[in-house]
Amino acid sequence: MVDGKIIINELDKLNLVLNTNSQLYDIMVAVELSKLLDNNLTKITLNEDLPLSNLIKRFFKSNKIKFCSTSGGIKPSRFDIHFGIEAQFQDIFILAAILKLFGLDSIFFSENTTNEIFIGSYITESTLKYQKNIDEGLTVQELLQIPFHTSTEKFLINNMNINVGEYFKNRSNNKIDRDDNSDQVNSPYVEYKSSYEKYGGYNGYSDNVIDDAFEGDPMNTWNVD
Repeated sequence: MVDGKIIINELDKLNLVLNTNSQLYDIMVAVELSKLLDNNLTKITLNEDLPLSNLIKRFFKSNKIKFCSTSGGIKPSRFDIHFGIEAQFQDIFILAAILKLFGLDSIFFSENTTNEIFIGSYITESTLKYQKNIDEGLTVQELLQIPFHTSTEKFLINNMNINVGEYFKNRSNNKIDRDDNSDQVNSPYVEYKSSYEKYGGYNGYSDNVIDDAFEGDPMNTWNVD
């Protein structure tokens, strides 16, 4: 005869697994969300100097998340990510849920026109043009409270207090121009597609960022304190 106490103990263990406050639940959610990530819309770059970068790599590879790696030789003092204006909010949300497992601190807007999400950012500790104060970012908990269907535009305006309406208006106009004349290339997105050709994505930065923030010298990307 089966001991009732054993059954109760097993049920308690099962409840622990399904408890939304448990780490195991967070892992299950991260794995399921990874199936929704669209690498065709968002570029993911991982800083290998993050202490847990190898574990993040293993998770990405196991769940077929495409990414590229970079290294500046300096360990970030925090675990932050930053993203460009063309990154999809849904992909930012999914990565935040995944990286929460590895101790992600905050999420920042990098004020560039790329679709890149950079994991292991130096954005709060550098002397760059785009340096941010810690309170300018969102914590993982804050970001994961935002409805998943939110657009990047609404996310930036309503949750990060960034006025990007004019940019999105221009992007919409550029899309109309492309539809009218397929030979005309004048949108920020098309500009991004070739924005790594000049410097070859040196240290994970786009050509625009190196030109604007590093005075056009890729070697300046190493001068991060």
